[in-house]
Amino acid sequence: TRKRLSGITPDEEGFCVKNKKIIFFGNWGPGEKALRKLLQAGFEIDAVVTQHDEEKEPADGYYNIVYNTAREKCISTFNECNELINEISDMADHTGVSVAYNRIFRGDILDRLSIVNFHPSRLPDYRGPSPVEWQIKDGCRSIGMTAHYVDSGIDTGLIIRQCEYPVN
Repeated sequence: TRKRLSGITPDEEGFCVKNKKIIFFGNWGPGEKALRKLLQAGFEIDAVVTQHDEEKEPADGYYNIVYNTAREKCISTFNECNELINEISDMADHTGVSVAYNRIFRGDILDRLSIVNFHPSRLPDYRGPSPVEWQIKDGCRSIGMTAHYVDSGIDTGLIIRQCEYPVN
C-alpha cells in the first residue's frame, strides 16, 4: 500500500512521499520516537544520519538511541551527510525526514534531496536550537510544531503545516 505523511500535501512540483524511500535525520528521544513511528507505519527507511559516540555507549543510551534503533532494525547509519552522499549516489527516489537533527544541511545535500523538517515551534517564531525551552521561558501558553521543507536558511523553508499544543 502507498503511504504518506499525514497532512503533507504535494507542492506545485508534485513532491510527495508516496512511493519514496526515506532517509531519516534525527537524534535523541524525539528522533527515536519518530523513527519508530515511521517504521511502524510501513515506511521504507533506507538510511539514518545521526550522531553516534562509542565512548558514551552503553552508559549514555539516550545520546545514541537513534543509532541503536537503526542498527537494531538493520538500517544503514551515518554520522555525517557527506558519508551519506558518498554511499547513496542517486537520491531522486528518496525523501529526507528530519526530527531533532542538530546540524545545518549543506547545499550539496539539498541539491540532491528534498527534506521535510519537524520543528518544535510555530515558525517563524523560535527558529534554531532549543525552541521548546525558549517558549517555556517566554511564558508561552502553547507550544507549536511546524512541518516545513528544508532550504539553505535555518528553519526558513516553505511551511507545510503547523499546530499548537497547550502548556499546562
